[in-house]
Amino acid sequence: MLLFLIIHSAILSQAQSFNKREGAAKNVQLVGKINQEGLSAPPFNLWFVKNKQAYAPNAQAINELKTSINEYTITVFMGSWCGDSKRLVPRLYNILEAANFDLDRLTMVAVARDRAHYKQSPGGEQEGQLIHRVPTIILLKDGKEKGRIVESAIVSLENDMLAIIQGAYTPNHHLVTLVDQKLDQIEPRTFEKRLKKYAKKLQPLAHSPYQLNTYANILYYDLQKEKALAVLHLNTYLFPDNTTALYNYGYRLMLSDQLKKAAIFFKKVLEISPTNKKALDALSKIESKLKS
Repeated sequence: MLLFLIIHSAILSQAQSFNKREGAAKNVQLVGKINQEGLSAPPFNLWFVKNKQAYAPNAQAINELKTSINEYTITVFMGSWCGDSKRLVPRLYNILEAANFDLDRLTMVAVARDRAHYKQSPGGEQEGQLIHRVPTIILLKDGKEKGRIVESAIVSLENDMLAIIQGAYTPNHHLVTLVDQKLDQIEPRTFEKRLKKYAKKLQPLAHSPYQLNTYANILYYDLQKEKALAVLHLNTYLFPDNTTALYNYGYRLMLSDQLKKAAIFFKKVLEISPTNKKALDALSKIESKLKS
């Protein structure tokens, strides 16, 4: 009897560790480890079931995946609040089932949306995984990452997965990966001294100021503020005439009490857009603080 209770308790505990919900009814979100059962339950079923059933994967790609996909494990970071996740995660389940993938080899992690835990999981599964966009679909073989699909597919999920298996894939937002690798190798202050050099090298990969801005937000809310500032500073080199890049760097400098330096970047915003209200307000606050 005692053994039965112990086993029952262990099973119940494991079940309760999946599909945790947070938030009020209209804004409820899944957080932590989840599975298809959680995604198929209201209100998430409204998009999960519909989008899974609606997708028709490429038959040839599925047949090719069948030959090797079970040599891999897959880890997915998603947001139950995220439009891209709502579109791609149901498709992924469709593809994996069609390819006879063992779903026990799939780990699904839902990350939070609120600023205090931005794109984080209660269990910390995102740590060290460079999760700056969701969904992020990571294919691993023998415990080592072989490739990842970030935010959206290049061709299609099934074809992108094949490309990863074949070793011929570069994901979206590769700029972020390269910057993150560099910041792992050197200190933020050293990184900032080489910004002009890095910007020239990385320019072909810089498609939008939001690439690095989102990454910097992840670092900032993870309390890696020096790294966040270094990334935002690089962004101003990559997009020197973009008011968003300039303002965001100035704003974070202001929050870090680097007021004189922040003022320089707010003034740059105003040179491009003289009526920019956010820059005008920020500059006014700085001038008041410096006078007091």
